Amino acid sequence: MPGDIDYNSLQNIIDENSVKGLILSGGPSSVYEENAPKVDPDILEIDLPVLGICYGHQLLAQIMGGRVNYLYLTGSVR
Repeated sequence: MPGDIDYNSLQNIIDENSVKGLILSGGPSSVYEENAPKVDPDILEIDLPVLGICYGHQLLAQIMGGRVNYLYLTGSVR
């Protein structure tokens, strides 16, 4: 479904299709870019688990009042 879907349309899809959770997936943008895709913050009011992956995680953090920064790593990670 489109990322810019409104709360009521999303609720209708959920009700009609027995949706068990929402996944906000990755993308090429940063939430801080001027024309970055956004989601309706009211999706967090829907009684379903929401998983954010990559860009989706940034969106969740932003709509919940958090901030996202770069993590610069050097060396190996184990």
